[in-house]
Amino acid sequence: MIKDRADSNTMRRTYEEDENKPGRLRLRDQNATDNPTYPSRGHPAVDWIWTQDQPEDRLAPVMLYIAPTRALVNQNLMEFKFFTLGTNLTCRNITGGHNYLLQVKEAKKACDILCITSGALFKLHNEGFMTLNRLEYLVFDEAHSLFRPATET
Repeated sequence: MIKDRADSNTMRRTYEEDENKPGRLRLRDQNATDNPTYPSRGHPAVDWIWTQDQPEDRLAPVMLYIAPTRALVNQNLMEFKFFTLGTNLTCRNITGGHNYLLQVKEAKKACDILCITSGALFKLHNEGFMTLNRLEYLVFDEAHSLFRPATET
């Protein structure tokens, strides 16, 4: 048991480590059934991602950030990593212009937030190396230049 507290309605709740998911806390009412709830992380999107099962459900990203250039993808990946620090969220990036086998290998890794260039997304998705079945949030950066050919550098 990590922490005890009494709610305003005098119900005792316990935060304990989830034995099925090491490193994650679950909230259990002492009078409740075996269905755990997880503590709020402060934002509905983070709460939703936090409660997803692992690792089977984590193969597809929940948020997809698409940018036209490698520089924008790398820059925003650092921002996402900063804002998700201390959470259970993982961030990855995939850009074109280098070894295709490395792109495929990176696409098969589990993540919650994926930063990717448009060309790499189209190629990897069309060839079946990545799935978007868990996608909830989609961000287009510089959408006016996103789908022009030869913008990936």
